[in-house]
Amino acid sequence: PVDPNRLVLRRLDLRAPDAGTLRERDALCRRGAVPDAAVRDAARTILADVRERGADAVRDAADRHGGGLADGRLVLSRLDLRAAAERLREREREALEMAIANVRRFAEAQRPTTTRTTIVDGVELERRWLPVRRAGVYAPGGSAPYPSSLVMGVVPAQVAGVDHVVVASPADAKAPADAKAPPVRP
Repeated sequence: PVDPNRLVLRRLDLRAPDAGTLRERDALCRRGAVPDAAVRDAARTILADVRERGADAVRDAADRHGGGLADGRLVLSRLDLRAAAERLREREREALEMAIANVRRFAEAQRPTTTRTTIVDGVELERRWLPVRRAGVYAPGGSAPYPSSLVMGVVPAQVAGVDHVVVASPADAKAPADAKAPPVRP
């Protein structure tokens, strides 16, 4: 058995690799995001069910795999989000607001501007940067929430001028999903 208190790192020396080392390197480089075919097949089955049955399929998957709001809702209202923001402790709120401000400042500094160049009299070229109308952000939630993922996904989209940002985050059956949502405002 593996001792969870003992971390063992193995070195793969590629300076003068033998055939076994090359096979090991190739296996590491070729692995997919989900190397287990059964996991991929299960995900495909869930997606096909959602395409066919919509919200009912999402609720059924939440029942089978854990999570989800007790009342079966899939979307939180602005009131839910406001209540979540109010439940944050002051230190948490301040830390999130600082993170939001920092990410916003960095994203604004990177935002490209439209440029126009006259090539010859009567010929002008323009490069325009236009935001997409809608963007989706996945923010890990449930028993392992990452508010930083929410901030890093939503704030740059807001700075870019995206009109509609949709956030998907799994709910934790033990606590309100909205309790983990930081107050990201335009």
